[in-house]
Amino acid sequence: MYMFEIQNFMRNQVKEWKNVYVISSDNFPSKFKTPIGIICNTAWAGEPGIHWQAIFIDDNNNSKFFCSYVNLLRLITNVYRA
Repeated sequence: MYMFEIQNFMRNQVKEWKNVYVISSDNFPSKFKTPIGIICNTAWAGEPGIHWQAIFIDDNNNSKFFCSYVNLLRLITNVYRA
């Protein structure tokens, strides 16, 4: 998947969390407020995408980590239904 496809899905389908970012690995935030969702490609900005990973952290600092070796959109949808 391309970054813009994931961004469009998040913007249109997942409205419960306001802090959801789709980024490259060199743009990973060092500070953030929870709840937050970060979908990150392991490639740096400007390089071809390599591998998608995602982490979601709620207000209680509980986290869920996902890897794109399975369908990323299916995983994201299941997180928001949980």
